[in-house]
Amino acid sequence: MPAFFQSISSYAGWIGMILILLGYYLISSGRVDGKSRLYHAINFLGAFGITINVLVQNALPTVVLNVVFALIALWGLLRKNKISSD
Repeated sequence: MPAFFQSISSYAGWIGMILILLGYYLISSGRVDGKSRLYHAINFLGAFGITINVLVQNALPTVVLNVVFALIALWGLLRKNKISSD
């Protein structure tokens, strides 16, 4: 794999990790609600970034974990949007 892709995937992984930790901090400190759009968006973007990284690294168990994590966050976002529009 070209070094450029390795670099991009590394940045995506670090940013994803920071976002997931930020989401955990925000929910644990009570600064956001677990049902908020912000919380689900942070988790979705974090899982997406880590998924890019682990796909390049060929770490398939982690890929599956983060794809499921991202799908749950996306479901939460879509559900929140539907509830808000009703």
